[in-house]
Amino acid sequence: MRVKSLLSCLLLCFVYANIYAQQPTTISGSVVNQNGEPLQGATVVQRSTTNTAVTDQQGLFKLLVSSQKGTLEISYIGYITEVIPLKNQSAIRIVLKEASTNLDEVVVVGYGTQKKVNVTGSVSSVSSNTLSKSSVPNSANLLQGRMAGLEVIQPTGKPGNDNPMIRVRGLGSFGASSAPLILIDGVIGSISSIAPNDIETVTVLKDAASASIYGARAANGVILVTTKKAKIGKPSLDYKLDIGFQKATSILNLIWNSSEYMEMYNLARLRSGKPAVYTQDQIDAYKNATDRVQYPNYNWPEHIFKAGVIYDHSLSFSKATETSKFRVGLNYLDQGGILPSV
Repeated sequence: MRVKSLLSCLLLCFVYANIYAQQPTTISGSVVNQNGEPLQGATVVQRSTTNTAVTDQQGLFKLLVSSQKGTLEISYIGYITEVIPLKNQSAIRIVLKEASTNLDEVVVVGYGTQKKVNVTGSVSSVSSNTLSKSSVPNSANLLQGRMAGLEVIQPTGKPGNDNPMIRVRGLGSFGASSAPLILIDGVIGSISSIAPNDIETVTVLKDAASASIYGARAANGVILVTTKKAKIGKPSLDYKLDIGFQKATSILNLIWNSSEYMEMYNLARLRSGKPAVYTQDQIDAYKNATDRVQYPNYNWPEHIFKAGVIYDHSLSFSKATETSKFRVGLNYLDQGGILPSV
């Protein structure tokens, strides 16, 4: 009988303990770091419920839990989240450990490379395979018409001085230069100073996102030029020769006949109320002359405008091993003009 009474008391205590544990109750506690300093703003949540509390300036909190047999989850930015079972506790002290950050996961891409899929800004890129389809004396002219938002304007056709003006999405500055920032392998330079055969890729950063990397000079866009590098394997010797011609696409129909010039000159004077300069005998003499030494009749446009020949020689040698690599390039350009030099 005594054994049965004891078992009944134990069972009754267990039932009452269970009922008490299932009753809502308030849990108080504190959240500190490993040095014992309070953490303000730490979040304390009872799992599988909406019961939530946030620590105050002293790292203290009070949380109404639905059951003392629940589980608390404590989280704070920069610290490892802790999961603690209550176990019928009414007061609790939680120590959070700092999360160790792997610095290798942080990659600086301002002067490096990254996949285009990871880029959030507006970026256009063109490779050497595309650039090699055209043959131009100036490397900047290779970009003309190949990227949306990139404007390449050639101000003059003078041989050796056809350095084009580059604009990214129009004028970005008033009273200052609107030229984009050009970086050649991470160094500020001019794309016109590079031989077309030495360019591997050209990337244009077109929006303001590039300013977060390159600063205020990137306000008008950034052009990143990557040159060709040596590849591991056998030494490589490359030679390329481009020969081209350039000529005037359209020549105005000018007056080159002497007799016609005299007739029109007289007509212009008569219309302005002035007497004619050339007599009809003089005009007929030039028109019907057989001696062109005494009565010259020279076609100056045909004599002046000629076809200019362009020779572009490109020679490069590269070699790379596991420990070192180098590439040497030599370019020679001979560009003839369509007008004689004076």
